Amino acid sequence: MESETAEIFRLISTDEYKEWLKKNHNVEIDDKTESYYESVTSKIKVDFENSQFWIALNKNLKEFNDEYQLKNNYQLLMDNNPKLEVKPYSSFLLKSQRKNVFENPNLPDPPNDGWIFPCNWFTNTNDILRTY
Repeated sequence: MESETAEIFRLISTDEYKEWLKKNHNVEIDDKTESYYESVTSKIKVDFENSQFWIALNKNLKEFNDEYQLKNNYQLLMDNNPKLEVKPYSSFLLKSQRKNVFENPNLPDPPNDGWIFPCNWFTNTNDILRTY
């Protein structure tokens, strides 16, 4: 059975989550944290857009789509020119809250994969960049 503490933590707001991080883990989430996130993710996006992989993919995407359509009688893509977008900071923070609190069966102990804090955000999150 789930502990009372774990059940209470699952109900906290984002502001309460920030307070909990500071009080229990000495992790402060403030405007600097958000600025750092925005700066790093902007660099990640630019670097990925300039990567050999992304350039080659965009160059060949129409061909991939045409081959798929011939085989399956419908298109693979709605648009042959995908764009990249960065996961918004608020969504990113909520994801860390979900992983650390809402989906953590071990609370108040760390999740099975460990805590997600600003020091390891970028290595523990796999959907920072998205296509649309």
